[in-house]
Amino acid sequence: MSYLEKPIKDIDAQELKKIQAEEKEDSYVLVDVRQPEEYTEKHLPGALLAPLPDLESKLFSFDARKNYIFYCRSGNRSRAAARLARDSGMFEKEIYNLKGGILAYEGETLSNWPNFRVFAHLNKLEEVVKQAIELEKGAYLFYKRINEEFAHVIGREFASFEELEKKHAHVIYKWAKGKQVSLEGFELLFERASGEILEGGKSLEDWLEEVKKQVDRNYLLEVALQIEIMAYDLYKNLVFQSFEEDIKSLFLILAEQEKVHMRVIAQKFSKEI
Repeated sequence: MSYLEKPIKDIDAQELKKIQAEEKEDSYVLVDVRQPEEYTEKHLPGALLAPLPDLESKLFSFDARKNYIFYCRSGNRSRAAARLARDSGMFEKEIYNLKGGILAYEGETLSNWPNFRVFAHLNKLEEVVKQAIELEKGAYLFYKRINEEFAHVIGREFASFEELEKKHAHVIYKWAKGKQVSLEGFELLFERASGEILEGGKSLEDWLEEVKKQVDRNYLLEVALQIEIMAYDLYKNLVFQSFEEDIKSLFLILAEQEKVHMRVIAQKFSKEI
């Protein structure tokens, strides 16, 4: 079959969610082909911005070994983008178009750009690993403080989130040690991390002020889910910044972890304490 005969697969929002839930983060790329101001107003978590007018010049930088899912406002621009990708003959795997675009998507969205500055000017793997553990410590402290200050609302329900953040910091640590990164012992490294900032770039104290606006169980869960979605969005987008391959691999691992956090928190909405 000629690459020009390769079908572009139209998928709906539920099929997209299935891919996001079941596929590994290194297997697919979600591409928003709208304009920057549209992306800033609202975008799907983890989406890479590549406006349609600029897409052809960007295709050469895309990894041809991955599946690509294109979306726009209603599905028209993304259909054109999918054709451009297919007709380039560069892509080995599936090319998808989201039918109905973001208008048909019922689920969490984000405004603004991912906060890249939390990793700005960090070029060495050791520096990135330490910063990633620092941010995990921030999330750990957030859940710890929630457990301490809002026990009358949630009991110890957030204790599992607290433990999960530390476990995931340890996953980062073990991966880094496997890459021969020079680090002190995990417990000492984690203890010394200040945890002042979370992945979204917002401070620990700012997030704690946020949850005080409406102290009830579901609102606390909504804030926790927002934190994890922002973290996922950051790490997926960092993969496309100018980092060495090991650092990009680490960001994909982190995105995978944040997806686990999102799933755990989402499941709590249906449960009563």
